[in-house]
Amino acid sequence: MSLGGRDRIALITVGQKQMLLGISPGRIATLHVFEEALEDITASAGPSQNPSSEFAKKLQGLLSGNRS
Repeated sequence: MSLGGRDRIALITVGQKQMLLGISPGRIATLHVFEEALEDITASAGPSQNPSSEFAKKLQGLLSGNRS
């Protein structure tokens, strides 16, 4: 997901864990490590839903402690 000019975030899977990375020119930082894999929101998003906005909603909920 693009955050602006050249900054992005990415959710990657490493083994059984998923990592949220912040990516900018010359730097990659781990923002959060999820012990349990998140559901694949791109597969669960319907045809009229934007996967990027669904990801943003899910991420906001997880970071605020709401796991629904």
